[in-house]
Amino acid sequence: TYCRTRVVQKCFGRWLTFLERKKLDRDMQQQADEHFQSLLLSSSWNNWRSKYEERVHYNKQVVRAWLHFVHNTQKTTIANWKLFVAYKKYKRREEEEAIEFRRQRLLKQGCSQWLAASSHRRSNRVDTLAKREARLAYQHQTK
Repeated sequence: TYCRTRVVQKCFGRWLTFLERKKLDRDMQQQADEHFQSLLLSSSWNNWRSKYEERVHYNKQVVRAWLHFVHNTQKTTIANWKLFVAYKKYKRREEEEAIEFRRQRLLKQGCSQWLAASSHRRSNRVDTLAKREARLAYQHQTK
């Protein structure tokens, strides 16, 4: 029975060692799992923060590009508007000059026609008076 007790004690001793080792393995596995979860969480957080910062940077670039586009479009629009206004002023000036030229020409033609008509009427009057005097002189001589 001594041997038997000794065998049972050795068996329980080994069983106890086995259980302690099992508990230690379980604790180490739990620590490893917790460490892995912590690393995973940290990695995920860092990854998310990195993506967020990239997105913020990208959005700033998009806004900057959009503002640049709007500014250039406004500049181009204003430049084109100035060209259009200058062109319209030029065309209006040309039209006014053409109207003034036409008016001057009509005025000159009207004056020329008036002078020609008055000259013609005067010569007609002179002719009529000359014929009348000649007729009166003829009548006066024949009497």
